[in-house]
Amino acid sequence: MVLLLALIYTALGVAASTIGATTATDRVKLLARWTTFVLSGALYVAHVIRERARGTAVMRTARHSALAAALGGLGLALSANLHELTAGAGYRPRLLVALVVWPILTGGAAFLGAIVLAALVAPRTTAGPRRAS
Repeated sequence: MVLLLALIYTALGVAASTIGATTATDRVKLLARWTTFVLSGALYVAHVIRERARGTAVMRTARHSALAAALGGLGLALSANLHELTAGAGYRPRLLVALVVWPILTGGAAFLGAIVLAALVAPRTTAGPRRAS
């Protein structure tokens, strides 16, 4: 699930970037960015809720969500570096910093957010039916 979500996060980010680069209007660029933001947020929340519904502990849920977000950030950083290499304008080596910084920023924020969200979502209980006393 973590790798699938990381790929989806990366694909959404690349799609928004591609739309932004190929469109002439700022309104479409903004719409693409907001759509990506909302879809990524919905996937993130759904991931946390799914983990908690499966009975996963809060910290483990946060780690899984953070790993998916960090790998998505790494995917975007790799995509940005590959784009820079093929753009023809010359590669900027300082973009290599993104390979470290983007996963840390996305993963760290996702971890903290998932702790709060997972603590608010009650895990599914596996207790059987109650006996009458």
